[in-house]
Amino acid sequence: MAWIRTIPKEEAGDEPRGLMGRRLNWKDYMRRALKIALAFSLPYPLLLVGFYVAMRQSPEVFSGIMSKTSNVAFLIFPFKRMWLSAREGSLKVGDAAPDFSLETYDRKSRVRLSAFKGKKPVVLVFGSYT
Repeated sequence: MAWIRTIPKEEAGDEPRGLMGRRLNWKDYMRRALKIALAFSLPYPLLLVGFYVAMRQSPEVFSGIMSKTSNVAFLIFPFKRMWLSAREGSLKVGDAAPDFSLETYDRKSRVRLSAFKGKKPVVLVFGSYT
């Protein structure tokens, strides 16, 4: 390997040396540490904001983004806290449910929540049964 340089024993001593064989002092260490810190700290907030914006998109868009996300990202970013913040609604206890319509199971008609107002009690269950 051409990039490795062996240093003669009399030259080596106990002082640390860089790749080119020159002696390193504390300023060099601080510069390197700063460069490494900047290399990691600049992309982090950008990705954090990017994931938060993605969480506020429709489920189709968000799932497309998350399917391409590395598993390592789940260790680095606070996904649970971001998700709870991004999907937090503005409804309070006692507020009327927002109106929506859903296609029936047989896909022949649509049902609106407002059609039941004052007629029948409605129970909305959100969850997965798989």
